[in-house]
Amino acid sequence: MKKLLQILLIITMSGIAAYAEPAVPPPTNYEPVQVTDGQTIINNSVIETKNKIVVTLSFVKTQPEISVNDPDAAGKVASSLKPYSYTGVMDTLLFSVLIKNENTDKSVDVAAKRCNLFSESDPQPVYSMYFTDMAKLWREYYYLNTYTITGSPNIFEQQKGIEAENYILKTAFKGGTIPPGKTIEGFIAFPKASILPQKLLLQPGDIYFDNQLINFKFMFHTK
Repeated sequence: MKKLLQILLIITMSGIAAYAEPAVPPPTNYEPVQVTDGQTIINNSVIETKNKIVVTLSFVKTQPEISVNDPDAAGKVASSLKPYSYTGVMDTLLFSVLIKNENTDKSVDVAAKRCNLFSESDPQPVYSMYFTDMAKLWREYYYLNTYTITGSPNIFEQQKGIEAENYILKTAFKGGTIPPGKTIEGFIAFPKASILPQKLLLQPGDIYFDNQLINFKFMFHTK
């Protein structure tokens, strides 16, 4: 019992206790719905062009996995994990976004922190998880497996934390400036525990062109 209390105390102090499974399992698949004549749906992706800015958005039904080798086993033992959905760290709904600037003389600015999602039953937006916050969760997982009850670090779990954090930093959508003719892309993650609706309205960040806000809104519903 004493060891159990110690474990619970360490987990709570680490901040990972903020993770919670949703009370009701959310839908596992969303499909795009064409809401304007300017939108096209191809292969479960919705595409829209405004001011020569092309936005492609998709729901990621099968989240990406990475393979992690155990340093203590000389790389002979491997384990796969999903960096955006791992018990005790985070559980997300994941979307893939690609934004292309087809203008030849002007850049496009995208504020990734403004990615938000609305449900049909709640007017308050659910904000996407910023990439540095997600990376921090995996850093906490690393430290949790550094300062263990036994006093010895769990090297394999530490390695999972390192590689998952690096994957998040590499693949999450960060926004930024898109030069003429260039593209940016990445994953947008929303906390699954906050989302239970049948229909979702998603804005992939605040997109500015020529000092004006260009609104893109995409609808998804459960299959």
